[in-house]
Amino acid sequence: MHQVLTKGLLVLSAVSLAPLAIAGEDVVYEVDGQPYQGYWSKASDGAPLVVLVHDWDGLTDYEVKRAKMLNDMGYNVFAADLFGQGVRPTEVKDKKQHTGELYKDRAKLQKLMAASQTKAEELNSGTGNTVMMGYCFGGAAVLESARAGADAKAFVSFHGGLGTPDGQSYKMTKHRWLFFMAQRTPLLPCKILLP
Repeated sequence: MHQVLTKGLLVLSAVSLAPLAIAGEDVVYEVDGQPYQGYWSKASDGAPLVVLVHDWDGLTDYEVKRAKMLNDMGYNVFAADLFGQGVRPTEVKDKKQHTGELYKDRAKLQKLMAASQTKAEELNSGTGNTVMMGYCFGGAAVLESARAGADAKAFVSFHGGLGTPDGQSYKMTKHRWLFFMAQRTPLLPCKILLP
């Protein structure tokens, strides 16, 4: 009996010391009548919100992994979908097609980003404490939102395209933005960083 009780207590203590797994869920939302499938992962009620934007692969397990990492840091996360429900390109030509379409139609890209932010804030009970963050293509999309005047506390771009399209500027950006690039990236001419 003592042995059974000891083993039971060991199992209970192991379970209670294990980190709680935060289970996320797929969330379907519509933009102009088309379905998009984001991923919602909640750390706690009232936590700050990160709208996470995918690279040119579309929303994949990578963004889910990043959402969990951000949850562990105390953030609620909505991983946005900018390509459409079920659209997860695997071939380079398809990735170029989907990102290229949005780079050519900045109004659509801005609308998708705004809809993603709206859905995220709805899921987060409208706390208004939102940061937008993206990788590569997603980083460029986040900066597009900043230039469009999106209301977020900050805009964070990891290796996103920094080129500003003709007719756009950061004059409407209400809050801070931050970008990270590799020191010697051939994709970034230094003149882009100059005023």
